[in-house]
Amino acid sequence: MGEHNHSNYEDLKLISDQLEKRKYDLAKKMGTDEEVTEERLEIRAQLVGFFAKACTPDFKDSLEQISKWGKNTGDWAIERGTDLSDTLEKVSCLRLTVWKEIEGIALEQGFSTKTIFELIHRLDPLLDQGIHSFTLAFIEQYKTRIQEAHDNFLVLSAPVVPLGNGTAVLPVVGNIDTERAEILLDTALTEANRQSLSQIFIDLSAVPVIDTMVASHIFKIVESMELVGTHAVLVGIRPEVAQTMVNLGVRFKSVETHNTLNQALMRKRIFN
Repeated sequence: MGEHNHSNYEDLKLISDQLEKRKYDLAKKMGTDEEVTEERLEIRAQLVGFFAKACTPDFKDSLEQISKWGKNTGDWAIERGTDLSDTLEKVSCLRLTVWKEIEGIALEQGFSTKTIFELIHRLDPLLDQGIHSFTLAFIEQYKTRIQEAHDNFLVLSAPVVPLGNGTAVLPVVGNIDTERAEILLDTALTEANRQSLSQIFIDLSAVPVIDTMVASHIFKIVESMELVGTHAVLVGIRPEVAQTMVNLGVRFKSVETHNTLNQALMRKRIFN
């Protein structure tokens, strides 16, 4: 171990210079990739560069810069289908690689305990901030994708199937909440106009529960369809659901109803 005559400032500058000088070598040691692209190597080298800058007097600026790096790198990784856990594992590997490098320099130069703790206080929060920003980019992207999938499901769950002669059926499957009721209404109105519908059958045979709230949503759809000149007919209310509706005081007295879609079609003689 060499004799230590440096000040704390000089120690930190020495670390900074060494990390900056060897950042690409350290980046290559990160992980066990058989082949590291130039883009990945540059991203890793940038991270080592942040460590180097964190050892300089303007180290506080590094927190803001590494936050931007984390977000940009997260977006970049998402576009390429990179797995989050795999990337975090490589970042952890880089942390160990950098600290091993610092340990070698510290032992060689005989750094004081004060210098070691100063490095810990600077470097660990820096990397934590970078990981936070990186992970946040993934979380935001996943939330966006989940919302898009949810929206697509709602749209696909409200098909208006043409039957001919200006008539169509809207099969409703599953529970109806406010959000889904709005999708059903928008789809029904759009298709009524596009298909020039004079009549639409709203099939409720696959709706498990119709309470006062659900009934209110259904009434709204029926009334809206009537306003645009499309007669709405409710079909498929199952006996057990009808009994529950009666017990709740839900009535569809002003709405035309039929037990089944087939019964409604026969009575309407759609295909005659």
